[in-house]
Amino acid sequence: MAIWQAILLGLVQGFTAFLPVSSSGHLSLMEHILGTPESGTLLTMMFHLGALAAVIAIFWKDLWMLVRQPRHKLMYMMLIATVPLLVSILLLGGVFASAYQQSNVQGLVLAIGFLITGLALFAAGQFFDNGEKKLKQFCWKESGIIGLSQILAVIPGISRFGSTLSAAMASGLERPFALRFALLLSAPSLLISVLCEGFMLIGSEAVPTVDFWGAIMGLLAAMLAGYAAIRLLLKILARGKLQYFAYYLGGLTVLLLLDQFVFRLFF
Repeated sequence: MAIWQAILLGLVQGFTAFLPVSSSGHLSLMEHILGTPESGTLLTMMFHLGALAAVIAIFWKDLWMLVRQPRHKLMYMMLIATVPLLVSILLLGGVFASAYQQSNVQGLVLAIGFLITGLALFAAGQFFDNGEKKLKQFCWKESGIIGLSQILAVIPGISRFGSTLSAAMASGLERPFALRFALLLSAPSLLISVLCEGFMLIGSEAVPTVDFWGAIMGLLAAMLAGYAAIRLLLKILARGKLQYFAYYLGGLTVLLLLDQFVFRLFF
């Protein structure tokens, strides 16, 4: 894989990591469009590491507070919401990833995932945008529901961030707090992904799809794009425009279905 391709994929991965549109789905879509091989474990790990650096750069005060005050209520809520994600990655992540890679209808799989994410976002923005709960009223049951929603993200095209945000708003959380909680949850999610991918690399005989400099440039691209995406998201959702993402995913679903069954350009 050429360095420019690693950079472009890093930009896509980093930018969509913090938008409720499925970063893994968009990464797979871009790989098909470019005609490149799959990013591979090393490059994917670098993308996740770059995205993790971006969320730390913006929310370092919140994260440092949690490190200094591990018994803070927010820490407990994040731990509860993270457990289902950890279990799903360890038990289901490899199964779904392998099945997707071997499928000959990957465009259809992505279309279904994007459609589910879009419907969830539309419902959250249309029917659950009047929540009033903040951290004080936040309980473990609601955190558990948010955590369970992340399990859906093992299916390609379903956004982990979109699932947590939709579930948080459906649980009655105030939109600004729901957004903050979903973004903070991305830190342990990305860290778990980086650690799992790091362990997969140990002893692996697979040939990396990119060289050292390609991996570094991919990391930097994902970090910068992730930082820009978080800033953009905070501005968009401050105005309550969650449906925009639903409309985008709806249009993308139609295009993918047309390509899968009619044009056959990329899938």
